[in-house]
Amino acid sequence: MNHFLAPEAKKRLQKYLNGEQKRGFDCLYKRLGGRGEVLRMLHDDGSSTIVKVWHCKNLYEQIKNALRMSNGRREWDMHCQLYAHKVPVPVPLCFENLPVSHGGSCEVMVMEDLGETKPVGHYLNFLRLKKKDDVIASVEDELLDITENIVGLGFVDIDNHLRNFLVASTGRLVRIDFEVACRPLLQLVSKKKYAQMMARLIESHVYAMQPEADRTIIFAKKLYHRFHMDNNLKATISALVNQRLSKHSASENILCSIKLPV
Repeated sequence: MNHFLAPEAKKRLQKYLNGEQKRGFDCLYKRLGGRGEVLRMLHDDGSSTIVKVWHCKNLYEQIKNALRMSNGRREWDMHCQLYAHKVPVPVPLCFENLPVSHGGSCEVMVMEDLGETKPVGHYLNFLRLKKKDDVIASVEDELLDITENIVGLGFVDIDNHLRNFLVASTGRLVRIDFEVACRPLLQLVSKKKYAQMMARLIESHVYAMQPEADRTIIFAKKLYHRFHMDNNLKATISALVNQRLSKHSASENILCSIKLPV
């Protein structure tokens, strides 16, 4: 891993962020509230990298930036630690803070471009329609393996849902986006976030497998067994999942509740 962009790449990226040059960049995703975007940066040799951008516009964000407590810095640190421990994530390449002409600055995290990918939730739904039960079971085991690795390193991530798992062109599963991941110091905070982390994974599985709720119940049982969960924790997770599902109306064709084992 390098910690600085090559001079030419840095110059090109600053021009993009200043609105002076768009050629050589594809915007893959814009984040809500103008907080940033995810770009594919094309290079002269035909290769490409992914650039995640955070706009530090106000004083609060700039202070967090200066203290190395910003969302971008936290994600970079987390991403690098997981990569160092062989968790399947895109290869982290560099992280920089770049001044921009319209005021403030931007944090940028550059990482490996995985090429064509698909969200695991869409992939599981495809497999469900094709009745590929053996492949579904294998993908679910891989999801639990990655989640177990993250937890085993002492981290929790309440965004551990299927949208943050990708199937790369090689077929391997990769985990992305660790902006809200953390290593809690307090046990009470850790238990709460741990329950939220598992609930998000189960909830996103509901969306992928609906209307076949039985598939999610089987997945939840596998998760409970893998992580040796007691009945109190199972009940907490079930309540969290159903609390989020209840926000949907029946007209949305989304399950509004699910009876998980407790």
